[in-house]
Amino acid sequence: KSCQMNSIFIILTAIVSCIFVLLCSRSNEHYMFLAESIFPRWSIMKAGFIMSKYVQIVQASSMEQNLELIGTFFEDTTKPTISVSLSPSVNVQEMSSSTKEQLSMTMNSLLQFIFKPMRTLQNLRLWLFKSFRIFLSGLRAKFTKQRSTTISINDHVEVDIATITNLTPDQIHLIMDTYSTLSNNITLTSAAMECNYPITPHMVFRYYTAADWAKLYNGKSYVEAIADTVLWRQQFHIDISSIRSHISNAVAYVSPTTDKAGRHIVYFKIAQNTQHILPDDYLALLLHTIKRAESISIASGSGEFIVVADLAGFSWSKGPPIAVIRKGISLLSSHYPYRVAGMYVLNSGGPFQMLWGLMKPLLSKKVINKFVVLGKRSLKRDKLLDMRIGLASLELLYGGEQPTVDFIDPDSVS
Repeated sequence: KSCQMNSIFIILTAIVSCIFVLLCSRSNEHYMFLAESIFPRWSIMKAGFIMSKYVQIVQASSMEQNLELIGTFFEDTTKPTISVSLSPSVNVQEMSSSTKEQLSMTMNSLLQFIFKPMRTLQNLRLWLFKSFRIFLSGLRAKFTKQRSTTISINDHVEVDIATITNLTPDQIHLIMDTYSTLSNNITLTSAAMECNYPITPHMVFRYYTAADWAKLYNGKSYVEAIADTVLWRQQFHIDISSIRSHISNAVAYVSPTTDKAGRHIVYFKIAQNTQHILPDDYLALLLHTIKRAESISIASGSGEFIVVADLAGFSWSKGPPIAVIRKGISLLSSHYPYRVAGMYVLNSGGPFQMLWGLMKPLLSKKVINKFVVLGKRSLKRDKLLDMRIGLASLELLYGGEQPTVDFIDPDSVS
């Protein structure tokens, strides 16, 4: 009776396990480890045999049939741990108390022997969770391998979209249709050439990719969004004389070093703000630096850059106003699509956490996913930065190997 009560639990476990096995039946080290984690005592074939035997035992119509199946189980599995031998011809009604006790011990030993790793529901939950994670890691490894063999070019810089092999025919058609609409506007194409932002199929591709191929780009049609960018860039001019002192203080600048992926690093340091910066100057400094980062990244063949914002010394008086931050992020998203690979916020404290809480609801999920907010320096932070950027590329101030910059010649970045 106890076996029958447990049978639902056991069979459910078998079904979940078999689903994993069927999905992971290829010869792969991730999948082999998965099989061993589900049935750690034997190979998956042996475990399947034992499971089927146990299901027969719990579904047997009589005690005599149970005893016969148990005896067969011991003969087939030949496990010395359980050495009780039972005869299938035993009459249950004539069993002595010692024989019944021996039978009970045998059944308990059998259950413990097969399902010892799954004694409790908590262990089962952790076990299946671990197996599922291994399963996902296997799929991720397989997908990454396929992706790395499929995409052999850098699609962040100007290329023929026909060479971007992960585009579907429908996506190519969508790009070319949008490009045709834009290129037929002579005034727009002339303005684009004037501001050195020519309209090409690849430029249209960057907008679609940045928006994950959504129907709209920041609430606008793609034709309207690209036209807005061209007109904005045509009118965009910065009077560098108003921000020369802030440039020389190294408040914001593009590092000559690159991360592991060859992307240049843009630094933004609150602590270097030793003078009061007006909101308009803050925005001008940010856009001046981003424009340089875009030019440098395209020239280097990367087409992307990352931002490292050091908030050490952040306060409401020294930091940029919320309106400036929102405006800056909005301009980055609208007019520099597919350029910012990630934004790493270091030394975040209470004031920024409050600010971040106010800003997050106003940002898109895609923008939020680009942010990595970290606290003060620690071993965990160093490991994460080394994994994502590479400590060899970062300045000494952040646990890296590059000299810390505290002065920039304004004439060198004009």
